[in-house]
Amino acid sequence: MSALWTGAGTASFARRACGTTRRRELVLSAPRNPGPFSPAETAGVLSRTIAELPVFCDLLTHVPLSLEGDVDMERARRYKINAFAAYDDMARHLEAVSVMSSARVADLITIALTANLWQVAHPTPTLAALYAGSLGAHSSGRSW
Repeated sequence: MSALWTGAGTASFARRACGTTRRRELVLSAPRNPGPFSPAETAGVLSRTIAELPVFCDLLTHVPLSLEGDVDMERARRYKINAFAAYDDMARHLEAVSVMSSARVADLITIALTANLWQVAHPTPTLAALYAGSLGAHSSGRSW
């Protein structure tokens, strides 16, 4: 374990675990419609709940890249068990309150967990300035 990640990585790993629990709570407590959620409403629940947790989004990319390798086996096991349980709870809940099949709900949650796109969609001020400058001409009309 590198000295850089011994303390900071473990703390970030713990924050990510708390984010997983918090996201599950947000999904499970999302306001209910009188009828089942449409696919768009189901996706809306997932997007709103992830947007409410920007630090969690930032850490999603770092977990597999650096944080998972820098914790002991038991901590990694607890994290994975909790993460899988949160995923399963969200999937069961969204399947129960939506018109979507369990396979479609699972696909939607998996897509929503590719939150490393958050970093792309929310560049740092330095990158935003770069994109607005000369690099912007190469962005194929993207708006940053």
